[in-house]
Amino acid sequence: MTKRNQTRTPWAEHATDRRYGLVVDLSVCIVSYNTRKLLCDCVASIYRYAHSITFEVIIVDNASSDGSPDESGRLYPQVRIIENPVNVGFARANNQAIGHSCGRYVLLLNSDTVVMPGVLETLVSFMDAHPEAGAAGGKLLNPDGTTQVGFNVRSVPDLTVLCYQLLLLDRLLPNSPVMRRYWMSDWDHSDIREVEQPAGACLIVRRETIDQVGLMDEGFFYWYEDVDWCLRIRNGGWKIFYVPQAQVIHYGGKSSEQWDKEQAAVELCRSRLRYVRKHHNRAAFYLVKGLTVIGMILRIVVFLALSFRRKKGVAIKNVDWNERGSTIRAYWRALKVSLTSR
Repeated sequence: MTKRNQTRTPWAEHATDRRYGLVVDLSVCIVSYNTRKLLCDCVASIYRYAHSITFEVIIVDNASSDGSPDESGRLYPQVRIIENPVNVGFARANNQAIGHSCGRYVLLLNSDTVVMPGVLETLVSFMDAHPEAGAAGGKLLNPDGTTQVGFNVRSVPDLTVLCYQLLLLDRLLPNSPVMRRYWMSDWDHSDIREVEQPAGACLIVRRETIDQVGLMDEGFFYWYEDVDWCLRIRNGGWKIFYVPQAQVIHYGGKSSEQWDKEQAAVELCRSRLRYVRKHHNRAAFYLVKGLTVIGMILRIVVFLALSFRRKKGVAIKNVDWNERGSTIRAYWRALKVSLTSR
């Protein structure tokens, strides 16, 4: 039976699902925003392939307008659904799902993923066999079956990486040692290993770890919340692993690409500054704040230069200036946010 807007489950009762008197191995938490078809495919893959463990699926819908809650509730009435009246962001929505969960482990799973056979069992078995593991990530695949190198697992971004990103050096020098280390480009992603930050698109976390380090920081609306959480887990004395045997197809960015460009630019800027303020000193915060201003000005200048460059066979009058104006406004709003952040 689908449950909506239910009250928070006491954490002392996490180990047992009172509806059936069963120990629940895994709580799959999915945040959805206007991804109806992908969400249904994701849930279908879970129920198709997970057979040897007990699990529950909890969906938190962030005010979708495409009928996602109704469709998923109709097709899978056993799923618990929480509907938010507004988009509360990725971190807060995941915290809602975790608060309603009762599994020994919690799996954060993006709505634009499809799990392959044995994924849930593999992750649970790995965590059972490695009590030192506070969290673990699976192997994310592109729809064509190739590994999502650069997103699947990364190093925690240090100040050098942030400087490269803000000044567009990551695009000019993508094969620099700094960026290759950050993207973990020189590793074939085929071995189990301890890592710093698996992507939050498929991240299993031990219940005891959540009890110790706390939930996701809801001050992050969409970006950097998984980076912050992984850093706190490791600082709490837990290890984080990458488990390539747990393979998940990840379409990527299907919710965020529906956002307004200006909103996306502002939220990314705010999250980056919040991350630096939390995990670095005051000098680092003001350094990144200043580089953000420079970086946004640089983006505006470069974008305008490219916009006025005449391309072969394309007249300037045929350029979509409304689209170009939206991009400029996005950079400008991010610049203003960086100036007013304290």
